[in-house]
Amino acid sequence: MFNFSFQSMNERQVCHFFPAFAADIGLMRRTRHNQGFQAKAANTMEIRVFRQEDFEEVITLWERCDLLRPWNDPEMDIERKLQHDADLFLVAEVGGEVVGSLMGGYDGHRGSAYYLGVHPEFRGRGIANALLSRLEKKLIARGCPKIHIMVREENDLVIGMYERLEYEQQDVVMLGKRLIEDQEY
Repeated sequence: MFNFSFQSMNERQVCHFFPAFAADIGLMRRTRHNQGFQAKAANTMEIRVFRQEDFEEVITLWERCDLLRPWNDPEMDIERKLQHDADLFLVAEVGGEVVGSLMGGYDGHRGSAYYLGVHPEFRGRGIANALLSRLEKKLIARGCPKIHIMVREENDLVIGMYERLEYEQQDVVMLGKRLIEDQEY
């Protein structure tokens, strides 16, 4: 389990490791409302493995993040994941609320990541980065040499985020074949 708290960092360290907070910190300095920084600092983000009681909260998160597609039943996706490498299904929790998720996999050759989503109100705070970093560490511990991530071609914002995290677009064509037809969600 990975626990993280802003309380152990000073403002400069927070800005360095989480650039998205730099603007918030600057605004607080200008307005002299340091209570806002302390309130944010009191929120602890925890990256942990998905638990059965997260089921509904994760599906709601995926809906908020527009990750669901009619041909993918999210309940079935979760049930299937829990049967294979369940410890690679991660959630980010802040203040008792699931605000991020990442479903990872490893087939012995390559790692993969699906369903990376962060609650819209919590974006820009390094949560996606923390989830990916945790997954990468788990994959490295298993001897995984490379991770693949599929992103819809039109999703420029997410592609840009991955590129900032040193992911590169690959010269491959992704092909797929549906083996089991799920009920429309």
